[in-house]
Formats: sequence, structure tokens, C-alpha cells
Amino acid sequence: MKKLSAFIAGIIWCNLVFAGAPQALNYQAVARDVSGAVIPNQLVNLRLTLHSGAWNGTVDFSETDTATTNQFGLFTVKIGTGVPSYSNISSVNWGNADRFLHVEIDVTGGTNFADMGTTQLLSVPYALYAGNCSGSLDTAIYANATGGSSALIESSLYTFLGATASTLVSQGQMVEVTATVTLGSSLSGGAIMNRLSICQQSTVASDPSDNGTDYILGTSVTQDTKLPVTLNTIFTGLAPGTYQFGMGYITGAGHTAGWNSNGWTRVSVKVFNP
Repeated sequence: MKKLSAFIAGIIWCNLVFAGAPQALNYQAVARDVSGAVIPNQLVNLRLTLHSGAWNGTVDFSETDTATTNQFGLFTVKIGTGVPSYSNISSVNWGNADRFLHVEIDVTGGTNFADMGTTQLLSVPYALYAGNCSGSLDTAIYANATGGSSALIESSLYTFLGATASTLVSQGQMVEVTATVTLGSSLSGGAIMNRLSICQQSTVASDPSDNGTDYILGTSVTQDTKLPVTLNTIFTGLAPGTYQFGMGYITGAGHTAGWNSNGWTRVSVKVFNP
């Protein structure tokens, strides 16, 4: 009988969830046996438990899910749509504590679960967090631009790239921002970007800044290619005032000239009342 190794490669990402839609997180992993070989075309059963505050903290909810691996041992489940053992994902207050996912699996499809460990969710599932907000939507604005800037500057501080959206933020409001930028280079060797992040800048700040947790490093393109990048983030605790929101970048010496073929950008901002 095949036995599961003590390793499972997993990826978690958030479905965009809006009013009336199911609340769920996609979980994808590869099942391997003790020798490291993948387990293909096999029915597996999982028990997934979400803890609050610590790996052994209070249980928010728990459920069992069934999936079938493909020829590469890969399987996907939607956390929040399984058979509930305790509570449900819609009751989770994503904004009040860190969250840890405990994964158990039976590769025979039964209930003899093997402990696969607990992993912290390092990025809040933002669409679920926004849905968690008890307040109403106050403002929804959008900004679009074509022909993104080809005159990037070398800086260790963030600079906006392409379109930005401006709005007034009041005390206690939460701001959800989604930004897309299309990057490109026509130069031999392409280009590399040190850091990309959604940023905010108030009228009294000298430079844009991110929220400190959500960014991507080392974005690159080859010659004559286009790379669309979309990021989503939440800002809380902003002081009252008018803010610009958009995609920010940081580049190092010798990299700015390569980004000479950037395309359109789009920024979506939603402001929620407390």
C-alpha cells in the first residue's frame, strides 16, 4: 500500500469573492509517496482545519474534502466548500488575527488521516476580508491609462508606475485596491524590476509607500515580451485625508532603461465604512 511522505507541496490562493458568491480558498498540492514519487490518479481525502493566532490556536473551522490526483500527483480543493466538521469559512473574521492551516490527508480516500503539518497564511485573503467588513461600500473608483511610463527612475523608494486613483479616506475606513500594469521591454536582454507593490501616498507624504507585507520581487521580462501583473491589497488604519493609490516600483542601477515598452494600467479602489 502506498504511504504518504512527510512532505506535500502546497499552494494557497484566494478566489475573488463578492456578495452572493461562495466563499472559498483554492488549495493545490502534490501528493508523493515515501520515496518521493508522485501518487497519480488516486482518490484522496483531506481534513483541513483553520487555527487563529497560532499553529495550535483556537479552531475557526474544520472540514473534510475529497479530490483526485492527476497524472502528476496534483490535486486541488476549494477550502470552504467541503463537508463541515466545525463551523464554516464565512464565520472567520480575517482581520483580527493571523491564521494557520492544518492539513491532514488519507491517500486511500478513507479517514485514516496522516498529519501533514500546519502552515501560516502569510497574506490575508482580501476578498474574504472585505466581505467580512460590517460596514457598507462608501466609494468605488477606477483609473485607466495607456502607454505606461518608459522613463523609470532609479530609486530605493517607491515611485508610481502608470495610472493612479485618488480618493478621500475618512477615519476608520478600509481601502481595498487592485492594480494591473502591463510591463515590457524591447531591449536585448529584457529588464528586471527589484520590487512591485500596490502603494498609497497622502497629500502630506513625500513618497508612496506599501502596506509592508504584499509585494513581489525580481519581476523580469525578456526582449519584446509583455507581462501583465495584477496585485490586490488592503489598507487599514490610514489617517484621514486624500490619497493616491496605484502600482509602485523600486528599481536598481542599470535596470530602468530596460522598461521602455510598458502598456496599459488599471487601478480599482473600494473604500469601506467602519
